[in-house]
Amino acid sequence: MPFRKIAIAGASGSSNGFSLGNVIAHRLLEEKARGVFDDVLILGRKESAKSKSAVAKEFIKAGARYVNVDYADPKEVADVLRGSDCVLSCVAVQDPQAIAESERVLVEGAKLAGTVRRFFPSKYGPDDENLPQLSDIGKRKKRIGDLLAEVGISQTNVITGIFLDAVYTDFIMKFVDEGKDRGARGVTVGDGKGQVMGISMEDIASYIVAMLTDPDESKTHNKTVRIVGAAWKAGEWPEVFRKATGRDVKVTNYVQRDAVKAGAVYPVLLQRGDFYIKPEVWDNAKWPQVKPSNLEEYTRKRFSSQASA
Repeated sequence: MPFRKIAIAGASGSSNGFSLGNVIAHRLLEEKARGVFDDVLILGRKESAKSKSAVAKEFIKAGARYVNVDYADPKEVADVLRGSDCVLSCVAVQDPQAIAESERVLVEGAKLAGTVRRFFPSKYGPDDENLPQLSDIGKRKKRIGDLLAEVGISQTNVITGIFLDAVYTDFIMKFVDEGKDRGARGVTVGDGKGQVMGISMEDIASYIVAMLTDPDESKTHNKTVRIVGAAWKAGEWPEVFRKATGRDVKVTNYVQRDAVKAGAVYPVLLQRGDFYIKPEVWDNAKWPQVKPSNLEEYTRKRFSSQASA
């Protein structure tokens, strides 16, 4: 049975300007306006109520219920969640407090609410075992999964590879528009043959909607779902950018040791294949109505308007 009343945490934005929760929330509200969902509840933090008041007003105007809660109080969270049948957690995985405490309280509150049938943990990204640098985050995520199993709430873990918006365009390549210097600057490592998988936040949101509205819950019930939009080799992005935008690219190529010293951590991870997801385990075919952008399509949409200015 499709989910109709959705609660989402972690949608009010982030300090780096990229928020998957924000993108998903806006997509849910678009679908609510079309009658697909009955209710979209956005959870904010009480301590951030003042600083996020403009965000809250924007969501309310778009048709959301926006409620600030105390993430240290499971009973308060339960009172707010009661009536929702699905919870989407998009809390910041880099914040130990968010995963270790806030998401734990979300799970406990969802159980106490008594109406939540499904919980999507903040799992978006690579398979954690592929990223030794994030092993502590992986351990915290696993504890959330174990807690969901313990309290008896069905879970869906969504694996996406690298976010094209937040990681590929920020940490690997930067668009440049300074006088005559228009194009891109970025980093590659070694021979550039590391295999990479990723997807845009917009396409992730489309898949989430497809999962929530799918009448066949067995596709996502206590499952890990892998969705991929773009597959490329780590050193291919400069040529893709040139082809998609018609602009030049200035590339710095490092050996791995020097890349780490220069702070180019993500290019190293791409080259090592940490964001690789075997094509045979992709789940895209379960929701063929979603047509995710490949790397060239995403690059063209993201940068062409700037590059042609």
